[in-house]
Amino acid sequence: MKILFTIRSLTGGGAERVVSVLSGLLADVGEDVHIITYKTSERDYSISEKVQIHEMPQRKDSTITKGMRIFDMRKIIKEIHPDVIIPFVGTVLYVSWLAITGMKIPFVLTIRNNPWTMPEKRLLRNFRDYLAKKSCAILIQNEEQSEYFSADLRKKCFVVPNPLSSKFIDNHKEIYSRKISKIIAVGRLHEQKNYPLLLKAMVDITKIKSEITLDI
Repeated sequence: MKILFTIRSLTGGGAERVVSVLSGLLADVGEDVHIITYKTSERDYSISEKVQIHEMPQRKDSTITKGMRIFDMRKIIKEIHPDVIIPFVGTVLYVSWLAITGMKIPFVLTIRNNPWTMPEKRLLRNFRDYLAKKSCAILIQNEEQSEYFSADLRKKCFVVPNPLSSKFIDNHKEIYSRKISKIIAVGRLHEQKNYPLLLKAMVDITKIKSEITLDI
């Protein structure tokens, strides 16, 4: 199959990491994998040489140029002519859907967050729910996310847990359990990251080893 991922960038976040690893794994088993990204940078996650990267034209940021992304992406999609399109994260979902209008390309909706609360704007959630009905499949991270959808739409859902790069598996490791004195949490100070749960866990941890500290 010719599989196309679309994503804003390949830098930084968890979804970007998933696309970087998953695209390589699919290419390794013989699939023809492509990625359309709004922009590339030196800080991008490493991508398999077997995966083809397509960068969107760079335009000055404005409301008009954001609308042009639909036409820019559509032009690249026509050149790739994929068997399926899998967009990742945020407005890329909607841009990708509009870009393939009339092209009859199977569309896989991806859920990368809590579907009950994200996106935060109701209008975008309604659009996402519309895409769920129109998509050929819904890629989710866990079974709990499928409970958001109706019984009919749950039949479309399939779970793909976050893949792990072989670089992490192959790295030399040491057993640190006896040496741990500090835990560091890195992430946005946002309700979504559930720091209260981490703090509750620390209560239990310090009962076992009182000298352990937590840095956020």
